[in-house]
Amino acid sequence: TVISSTTVSSAVASVEFTLAGYENYALKFTNLNTSGNSNYSTLRLQFSVDGGSNYLSTVYATRRHMGTYDSTSTSYHGRDNQVSDSFLGVTDVYQGTNSNTDGMVFIYNNKAGVNNKTGIFHAIDSRGYNNANNHNPFYADGAYVVTDSSVINKVKWLLAGGNSYNISHGTYTLYGIANS
Repeated sequence: TVISSTTVSSAVASVEFTLAGYENYALKFTNLNTSGNSNYSTLRLQFSVDGGSNYLSTVYATRRHMGTYDSTSTSYHGRDNQVSDSFLGVTDVYQGTNSNTDGMVFIYNNKAGVNNKTGIFHAIDSRGYNNANNHNPFYADGAYVVTDSSVINKVKWLLAGGNSYNISHGTYTLYGIANS
């Protein structure tokens, strides 16, 4: 069930959603693009149990695969055990009119008393690099754990990097997944 959807058409620092009424959620982002950077930034998802006043620092990516392919080579890399971050690092996002990023993040067992909220994620960036003839897709997928026994009631999408990054385009949708 669609709970909320936001379409961004001019630069914003973040996109937030309130979670209520479900134990399982899906967060979809499509046609994400950035402004304010010349290379790439990282799409992050933060989790809150107090309505967004604070964001948790107990997010662990238990496995994250990433890779890209072009006509001359294939490269992959992975990372185990992301250590107690205040965010889930979903994927790298590349700026450009010919580049867009799409994906989903799932949240499972979001109920009181469950010590570990688990989830999976996947994303792909077309990596257009402002050149319509250069498409080296970049993908990322993995699993994560949020270690808090309280209910996650707010999430926030944002970009991070060494400069000032903003979300300039995209549609962000929150779905509640019914148990029956």
